[in-house]
Amino acid sequence: MKRLLYLDNLKVCLTVLVCAAQAYGAYIVHLLLMIALQNAVDGIWMGAFGKFMFIGVAITIASFVLTWLLRMIPGVKKVL
Repeated sequence: MKRLLYLDNLKVCLTVLVCAAQAYGAYIVHLLLMIALQNAVDGIWMGAFGKFMFIGVAITIASFVLTWLLRMIPGVKKVL
């Protein structure tokens, strides 16, 4: 049981380290993605809080994934 708990903690730590490596790139990329998604959902009515939550969650995930993909390009890892 203790070993299983250790492995779960190790997975969490590795996930945090992977996300931490993408943090600066996500900070740079998120504004462009947010503006694009806000314009895309402008005509859809889901209330202000609904749009805030939808866009916030979607952009956070998309920013980290896009930064992870961009960092796979040689040379980009040094900048982002």
